[in-house]
Amino acid sequence: MTPQRYLLSLTVLSLVGVTGCGDEPSKQFADANPNVDARLGDAALDAPAAGVVKAVSIRFGEIVPGATVIFQNADGSTISTKTTDANGEATETMLPGGTVNIVLEQTFTKRKTVAFGGPTNEVISFVGVKPGDVLRSGDLFAVAPMMSHQINLPTVPGVSRIEIATSCGNAFLINEPPFLIDLETGCTTANMLVVMRDANNGTLGTFYKGNVTIPASGAIELSTEPLLADSTFNVSATNVPADINSLNMYIARSAGRIEGATDNAFFQPETVAATNTGTVQIYGATAPDLLAQTNYFRANGGFQQLVELVAPSTAYALDFAGQVLPWFDSQPALNLATSEVTWTESAGAAPEAIQFRATTFRQAAGFSFARTVIAPYQLGSLKIPKLPGPAAKYDFIADDNPNLGVALIKVGVGYDVLRPLLAHPFDRSTLQGQRGRARVSYSNFGE
Repeated sequence: MTPQRYLLSLTVLSLVGVTGCGDEPSKQFADANPNVDARLGDAALDAPAAGVVKAVSIRFGEIVPGATVIFQNADGSTISTKTTDANGEATETMLPGGTVNIVLEQTFTKRKTVAFGGPTNEVISFVGVKPGDVLRSGDLFAVAPMMSHQINLPTVPGVSRIEIATSCGNAFLINEPPFLIDLETGCTTANMLVVMRDANNGTLGTFYKGNVTIPASGAIELSTEPLLADSTFNVSATNVPADINSLNMYIARSAGRIEGATDNAFFQPETVAATNTGTVQIYGATAPDLLAQTNYFRANGGFQQLVELVAPSTAYALDFAGQVLPWFDSQPALNLATSEVTWTESAGAAPEAIQFRATTFRQAAGFSFARTVIAPYQLGSLKIPKLPGPAAKYDFIADDNPNLGVALIKVGVGYDVLRPLLAHPFDRSTLQGQRGRARVSYSNFGE
């Protein structure tokens, strides 16, 4: 197993900032119904208050009307089973601590299902919900129409290829002016990172410019921007635990949707010590943020990842003291009779959330399905919610042999903030625009 195998594949879970899919927490509760459900009319004044929870059914980046949503109390009893409306929404008044299950079945064409891969049916369960939650089963993929613009760039001897990353779309150009770039219609300003390369793909210079005006007509004028050469950037990892036998660090310029890294953006010591120092190359262009991703592996199996978005600086130093999450000392095991997943784990920094995902093909019934569960962290175990009625076919049975994955996640923002963000695959771009640190400990090690 090589460290690079995991570098760009965060698969089931992610490294999460305080935003992502959905509204920021202060806005999520704006449409919550403040009225307490009539079922609680005789409740004591100091009892937890009920309120509206909203579920939004999204799959393959699109709203799914008619999806089943099952609202459950904390004890697993069913409050209601509803279907999502034309906006993919269903709501229910709930007490804190319940569970919301969004059931997504095959409603797309075969072509789209095959293109995205994975099982045709999936249930996403959010455990420990609270009034005001807006729980989405995925991200919307808004496909904006594009408009072509001429862009004037500096003249650079020897340039063969130009890469332009913007907050409104990306472009790869050969050196044949006039240059045309497609940007999302409606963009009036954009942040831009421009990289000039020679015929051997070497960097000739870069520049970053924020808030570039996108004119309604005429060219985007950047021809006088000064180009900067790549620079050497110092990195270090200190207080590395003795059981980490491999690590690598990736450094990139970042600006919202833009991530720019050179071909030499990785530092990987041949032998990991308590203190490791080295250098990488980064673009000379100065973007608003610096993105650092560190992957580290335990000698007897295990993989963790730490992503940090920080202000630009002349070096990046990661102190491992207190940062390492618990390692999985055993692979998660699912008790099919009790629907409980258990594992053993080492000591470490306390996680905030668990993300569980299992996929299985039930041969007798001839269908595949996935179960995803988002839950607050508890040591070494997770109960998979039991589903009522027709949805019970997605509960595991004795003949199932699911492929399990568990992740322990810590961002430092608390489970209430993370809960709406963990229903679908993430990557490090989730931190874009939100400085902070995210850590994940993966159970799918040793492969």
